[in-house]
Amino acid sequence: MATWDELREHVRQKLMLSVDHGEWFGLTWKFKSGKPGQEDVDVLQRQRLYLVHALNEPQVMLLSDIIEIEKAQPAAMLAHNMEVVVGAIAITEGLYVMRAIFPLHSLDFEYFDRACTLVAHEAGRLRELIPST
Repeated sequence: MATWDELREHVRQKLMLSVDHGEWFGLTWKFKSGKPGQEDVDVLQRQRLYLVHALNEPQVMLLSDIIEIEKAQPAAMLAHNMEVVVGAIAITEGLYVMRAIFPLHSLDFEYFDRACTLVAHEAGRLRELIPST
């Protein structure tokens, strides 16, 4: 069974912990856009992880920023939500975010790393695809 402190240490060693506030911590990813037919550009992607509780058990809530809510059309964001494989699109603190929840007690770090990567790349991809308002 993983603990919150073990997850934080895993992220610190394996990924890239950029902010640590006890009940939540943050990552910053840097990857290439990979758009076909265009020159690759660096994409910076922020993610935040929170310790939350549901069903009387600790859960990890992963948020990956997409775009400010005033810069995107709500219908387009809702349509993209149907294409999301891991997590869902949500709104918090004036931002559209990718949101995923993982039970802490059965968290597999290899799966978690893949999911964090997928959610980060999906948020970056959506930021490029969505029509601006």
